[in-house]
Amino acid sequence: MNDVKSEDGKKLSGFKKQDRLNGLFRKLYERPKDNICMISGIKLPIIVERLGVNNKIMYCLNTSKYRQEIIQAFAKWANCKYCPEKEEPENLPEKQFGELTPRDCAKIFHKVGNRGKEYKKYTSERLAEWFEYIYKHPHINQARLPNGSSTELVVRRQSYAQQCYCLNTADEIAKPFVLKRIAEITKAEICFKNLEIKSQSKNALYKSIIAVCKAEQKTEQTQDKIYYRTYAQKAYESLSPQSQELTVTEWLSRIAAKKGKKEK
Repeated sequence: MNDVKSEDGKKLSGFKKQDRLNGLFRKLYERPKDNICMISGIKLPIIVERLGVNNKIMYCLNTSKYRQEIIQAFAKWANCKYCPEKEEPENLPEKQFGELTPRDCAKIFHKVGNRGKEYKKYTSERLAEWFEYIYKHPHINQARLPNGSSTELVVRRQSYAQQCYCLNTADEIAKPFVLKRIAEITKAEICFKNLEIKSQSKNALYKSIIAVCKAEQKTEQTQDKIYYRTYAQKAYESLSPQSQELTVTEWLSRIAAKKGKKEK
């Protein structure tokens, strides 16, 4: 179950999520009029009372036969989300350094548009819906790179005991183009003040800056030019280079001048 919330609407996880589900099971069981799932004209209880370990009373989903129908009926009543894909174990890749979850992205993307019919209060919730939607639509789940190739925007990962959707931002060259495309799809604004650019390889970050600057030169759109220039400057500052240049433009000009002298 996803989107399990407390009474005040706060999304829960871990033991708090389990306790909340236990409480909801009991609450529904004690409401016979609500505790009904109609299947082929037959009324079946959604929650049943059972005797567990050490003769302890347990409240369980009545999933011995009509599994999905019962689970979906409970999810609808509890206003949460049933995720059947989480029931089947998958050998997903571990979350990599630099990949961003919806929670990580909440501070980066502002004014994110709502994806579903129900408005989500928190940015991370809206992004989670967008990530899932994008991942499940391969024709959308693509970002074009300057060399003409494309890469996935959203990937599925294993993070500790949780499966999650992440932005495919482990590759420094792909990262600026993935962020830009996600902002376009969700109609969000990117907050560069909150964007952290940390790389395990300075060489990869150098290549990223050059790729972004080349993209700026090729585009004719003013907004795109501003985005690429701002990203390149932010990435350049994160390198803390031992040089006198204050801007990425000055730094690239010096590199170009050195290259010209070598060719002569």
